Amino acid sequence: MAVVLSMIAKGLYIIGGVTVFFAILCLSTLNAKPNAKNQALLAQLSPEQIAQGKKNARNAIIYIFLLGLILALIGYVLSVFSGRL
Repeated sequence: MAVVLSMIAKGLYIIGGVTVFFAILCLSTLNAKPNAKNQALLAQLSPEQIAQGKKNARNAIIYIFLLGLILALIGYVLSVFSGRL
């Protein structure tokens, strides 16, 4: 049983790490300069809509980041628990 729990803990570590990396990558590209095709689409939106969209995207990315941290924390707790069995 300890082997299974340690394997699950490693899996949660990996999933949590990948999720956190993905969130950091998305957050870093949030303020990137748009290309020509996207610039034409952005011209159709008002500045308030763009600001609200960026705010919503930032909040979603923060939730994804926290989900990754929680998964890694669960993996850590599970590995400590399986080590004591």
